[in-house]
Amino acid sequence: MKLKAQLARLQAELIAPKSNQARLLFEIRMVEEKLKIERLHRVSKLDSVNMREILCGSPGLGKKS
Repeated sequence: MKLKAQLARLQAELIAPKSNQARLLFEIRMVEEKLKIERLHRVSKLDSVNMREILCGSPGLGKKS
């Protein structure tokens, strides 16, 4: 939920006069992408996967460490 608060703060800064709009738009897009990834992980339960089981290289060809 920190990302949502950060996004709201950046959007409020963007509205303010004399803001560096290009930088703020870039930061807003980055936070929005992080939110999308966070949502995807929550829905797909990817964040609950044991990271030792994520393999290098081709899927299904590695070993658990």
